[in-house]
Amino acid sequence: MQPSTGRKARVDERAGQVEAATRRFEHLLDQVAHLARREDRRGQLGFAPARDEDLRRGLDPDPRTSSRSAHRIDGVKVRRLAGMSRSGSRRPTYKSQVWRSHAVTTRRPPETGRNTMQSADKDLIPDQFPEMNRRFHDSHPADYFDLRLAILLVAASRSDVIQTTLRDGIEIGLLKLRAGDDDIAGTDNISRYAITDAIVLLHHASEALLRLYLAHERQPECPWLEMARLRGRGVFPRGIERLITERDSKHQRDNVSRWFLGSDVAHVIERGGPDGRSGKDAVEGANQFLVATAERLLKESDVYNSAKHGMSVLPGDRGMKYGDHDFPIDLSMNGPSLAYLEMRPKQPKVRKRWAETTTWVQLDGSLAWIRLVTQQMRNLWSVAGLVYLDIPASINPIFPDQVQAVVTAGKTNTYNIDTLSMELAYYVETPPHHPNAMR
Repeated sequence: MQPSTGRKARVDERAGQVEAATRRFEHLLDQVAHLARREDRRGQLGFAPARDEDLRRGLDPDPRTSSRSAHRIDGVKVRRLAGMSRSGSRRPTYKSQVWRSHAVTTRRPPETGRNTMQSADKDLIPDQFPEMNRRFHDSHPADYFDLRLAILLVAASRSDVIQTTLRDGIEIGLLKLRAGDDDIAGTDNISRYAITDAIVLLHHASEALLRLYLAHERQPECPWLEMARLRGRGVFPRGIERLITERDSKHQRDNVSRWFLGSDVAHVIERGGPDGRSGKDAVEGANQFLVATAERLLKESDVYNSAKHGMSVLPGDRGMKYGDHDFPIDLSMNGPSLAYLEMRPKQPKVRKRWAETTTWVQLDGSLAWIRLVTQQMRNLWSVAGLVYLDIPASINPIFPDQVQAVVTAGKTNTYNIDTLSMELAYYVETPPHHPNAMR
């Protein structure tokens, strides 16, 4: 089947006809040689446009919501609240007037706090969304994170460049800065900066990637607005927990494949990946990396928040080892680390206690992870440009071996320790019936 140009199509949704979006997912893996390759600082592999039918096949209305009665007011698709009179005896109220034709391609309602978002969504004019999409997708968030990564690489590997620059002095407007060896230009200071910023940048970029994916996942009319909705209380944590629990579902694998590879799983496998790589490996790599990033963001949330809120982390170089001739198992960890305070254990309904936790930072693995994050961010943005702006897309997939390399970086033995917690000192709790208990 030949790739088709973007055109309007009518989609049958029970009682009425709904105008479909002017541009939908097309197959990015068809006719690679005919894709106009973009060279806008990306250096990515070119894939061909996808077919229109991919999206129609994969994104069906959610059966949990499609049974409700649907109404149209001034071209806006809305749903009647349960209990509203069918005879129209009382004035109807509606949950939202935002979702128009794109509601056809939505599997389920966006994960938003309905009580807090409903009033803000009321009476929004959808005609403004195309211009908002143009402005939003004309930006390139990956550029920001890649530039920060480049500066961090200089600090981690070429501290002399920073030292020379600071010794010579820097002047920008009212600010003049000159530093000596015993000031911020010291080697130890630069090393501590690199350790801390590696974790901060990794989590900042990872959170941005996950939010951007969740905002685009169901192809809403305005992803910029979806990004803002994700700031609702508990909305984003629930979203990333869902990515973890549904990692093996066909629905998630298809969505991940569409937004990072340009088409659903079946078509990616059929067409294959670049350089003779398997299309199935490309799908596995995209899904594995998204899930691994979500898991790491949750696991290391305390150290990230400690650094972000008040810089209450202590960077350093620590060593720890268990084992001797009587206990031959080698449990050890040495190198750059961050110490911070947190409450443990994490289980609910258990008394919390403060603990000092040390997390060892695999600097090279963290920097490589950040690079894969920005690579996936560019892939998502490229597909979004095709869907919303009709801009030819270019895709540079990642594969399971790349994911495995960053996940296992620095792990050299069977028993790997990357975090150690030691509880702070507490008074011993005296049983209430003990003779020494206070009465």
